[in-house]
Amino acid sequence: MPLRFLRRSIAVTDKEQAKIYFAHIDGLRALAVISVIIYHSSPNRLSGGFTGVDIFFVISGYLITGILLRNVKDSKYGLFQFYRKRVRRIFPALIIVLLSTLSFGFFVLLPEELHQIGFEITSGALFFSNFYFMNNGSYFDVDALSKPLLHLWSLGVEEQFYIFWPLILYAIIKTKKMGRILILLLISSFCLNIYISRNDLNLAFFSPFTRFWELMLGALAIFAHTYYIKFFNRNALSNILSIAGTTLIFFGLFCIQRTEFPGPYSLIPATGAFLIILSGPKSLISQYFLSNRVPVFVGLISYPLYLWHYPILSFLHILWSGDGPPTLTARFLAILLSFILAYLTYLLIEKPCRKADLRFTSNLLIAFMILILSLGVLTSRTAFATSHISVIPNTAESILGKYPHVQKNHNCKNLYPNQFDIFWSCLLSKNKLASIALIGDSHANQYFASLAKVVGNESLISLAEPACLPFSSDPFYKVQNCKIKALALGKFIVKNPNIGTYVIAGNFGFLESAEFLQNSENNRFTNVRVSGEVSNSDKATYIENYSRFFEVLLKWNKTVILVRDIPSLGVNPQSCLALHPSYLSKLRLSPLQDNSVVRKDSSDCWIDSKSFIERDKYNRLSVDEMLKKFPEVYSFDSVPLICSVPHKCFIVRKGVPLYFNSDHLSIDGADLIMTEFVKLFKINLIKPD
Repeated sequence: MPLRFLRRSIAVTDKEQAKIYFAHIDGLRALAVISVIIYHSSPNRLSGGFTGVDIFFVISGYLITGILLRNVKDSKYGLFQFYRKRVRRIFPALIIVLLSTLSFGFFVLLPEELHQIGFEITSGALFFSNFYFMNNGSYFDVDALSKPLLHLWSLGVEEQFYIFWPLILYAIIKTKKMGRILILLLISSFCLNIYISRNDLNLAFFSPFTRFWELMLGALAIFAHTYYIKFFNRNALSNILSIAGTTLIFFGLFCIQRTEFPGPYSLIPATGAFLIILSGPKSLISQYFLSNRVPVFVGLISYPLYLWHYPILSFLHILWSGDGPPTLTARFLAILLSFILAYLTYLLIEKPCRKADLRFTSNLLIAFMILILSLGVLTSRTAFATSHISVIPNTAESILGKYPHVQKNHNCKNLYPNQFDIFWSCLLSKNKLASIALIGDSHANQYFASLAKVVGNESLISLAEPACLPFSSDPFYKVQNCKIKALALGKFIVKNPNIGTYVIAGNFGFLESAEFLQNSENNRFTNVRVSGEVSNSDKATYIENYSRFFEVLLKWNKTVILVRDIPSLGVNPQSCLALHPSYLSKLRLSPLQDNSVVRKDSSDCWIDSKSFIERDKYNRLSVDEMLKKFPEVYSFDSVPLICSVPHKCFIVRKGVPLYFNSDHLSIDGADLIMTEFVKLFKINLIKPD
């Protein structure tokens, strides 16, 4: 069987190979890229849109394996020619996008951001982006759109497959068990995906070894087409396969959630793409939908479109100065610009390169990529962009840097194995069981390091989940899987009697408002609804949920301390920076709300306390109601520490930044709050020696 398969594959000449084209494959590409674009622009409109990448993987495996098999002639592999063609296919558009991203970023990004994009350029030029982002956050992070080249992770996986797969195929192509070996490799990669997903979804998402099975599924399709072509050419079977495949793909697009992926759920879109490819060009869906001129056109420009859309959406997100995410109109225009640039790239860059001399073009493209790589390394290792900026003393690093608060450490994982893998943040201050627990969302996480420093020998554990508290309103429970975390916390309380004090902190106004979630177009924590009164239904579920949680704590005789939240500033703290007039990023530093005007002098930066307090008015009323219902619960108000001077609420105080972004404290800000917190509650937190 393998030899007949080989003979059929190599019987195609170079000229015939150039003529082999199936329009429905481009149509499938169009479906994949449009799904990804919709997800990146409005994730709530297509929750599983990111699975479009899985469709791409299957298509790539199908096409590349077909090319490799057709290039096998008289036992000569033509490996260098294959790699040169990959360079000519992939490098032109990528070089243009990388260079454009770096050039535009030089003028609009702040120093730390430009420094960061240097690393993204470097990893992108080396096709190593998946490994870079694996160790620098998650694809689903709330600040994912602040990474203009995050999407290149998938290109890294594909290129790594292109390195290994020709060598493997060459080794097994003449064996009598080629099909069995292919299936064995596929199953091994898929099982590795399942195993790693149980413990580390981020690793499973970015690792090439947990993704190769999807490309091998495409390879299996070319194997099936070549050897069983008559079987799959039956009209009835072809239509059944295409309908089943389409159903699976759309189920994945609309039903798969990011918290479940990849794991076994990645099988849904990958199998869908596999079945559509198997159905061939003559199925009803292939002929009348996928082979239509519009999807075929989008499929033809899908590669440059994929490359362009994410940096454009990312820069829009970074530069947007309004409260909340960019408007639907702004995002539509960004996508339109992506289509225009993709078409121009296809027409003026890709097509001419494909017609040019292979050796000369590939060598020139490699030289250009080395230049891009050098620029990326230079940008990642220097701070030349600081000439753009002058700041209040000592503020730049804290305001312009990365998210400053640690999310996980080894102590927590070692002492509480497999208990809190589902949490975004699990921290333990000492290598011993905890006696104090800090519970909440990212507004609790920001206090961990500061509280750990001032509780002496006590061991502090912090469990945090963005947009999730044990008493979030019901819609947050459903979308963010808060209920699972709440149940895990309940078990933790019962099983750990040695923890006597629970400190609760969070973005209470945000989590109380269900309407926020319905109106939000992405996952950023922007307090759209905090300035307005919360609906009665939202408030009722909120009260019910926190009542249930507090009752559990008090039933087990725990000391409960509620840290009142600091309201969102309503401005970007970077407004405290003074920029040179030529610096284009001054556009992004304008106030987020008309009534929140930043004022500054040589060492301080503040907003008027009236707008600061007004924004949190209704939230404070809800917390007051909560505390009246549970008089045993202590509370701590941090607002007087921020608004320490009449009519002023400080962003920067005496040269020290108190905020990192519009609703999270800097390290110094958290230190200020927790130092005073422990002074007040020392007897509840620290056991006497």
